[in-house]
Amino acid sequence: MIWAPFPAPAIFEVGGFALVPKSSAFGVIEVKRSNYSGVEESLESFLADVRTNKIVAEPSGVKADHGGIPGLGVISVLEAPPSARLQALIAHRSVVAIFERAGTKVQVRAKDVLILVNFLHYVTWRYRVQGSAPSFPQIDINHV
Repeated sequence: MIWAPFPAPAIFEVGGFALVPKSSAFGVIEVKRSNYSGVEESLESFLADVRTNKIVAEPSGVKADHGGIPGLGVISVLEAPPSARLQALIAHRSVVAIFERAGTKVQVRAKDVLILVNFLHYVTWRYRVQGSAPSFPQIDINHV
C-alpha cells in the first residue's frame, strides 16, 4: 500500500504494519513471487477491488484520475510462459513481471520495469492532486 498521513494519519502503525484510512491510500501493489498456478484469479480479484475504489482513495472534486488505475500487480519472476489470461493482464498494463527465467538464464523485462516506474509516478501525482484540492481535505464519510 502506498499511503501518506494525509488527509488523516494511520489509525495504528507498528513495525511496517498500519491501519490506514482509505482516503490516505493513494495506490496499491500486489506482489506475487512467480506466475504459479492460480495467480491470475488472485490478481484479477485484487484489480477488481482497486477499480471499484474499495481499497484506495477516490478522486476528489473536479480532479479525475485521467483513466489511470491506482493499483498494479507485480510478478517478481515469470518462471514459465504466462497463460493467456495473465498475458492479457500484462498487455493491458495491469500486471508487470520484473524478471523472466528461461532455463538458467534470467532477464530483466525492461518495459515492465518502466511501467512500474510510471505507475509509482502516477501514484505520487494522485497524492499531489489530493493535496492541492481547493477545499480542506477530509476523510470521506459518505461511503461508510
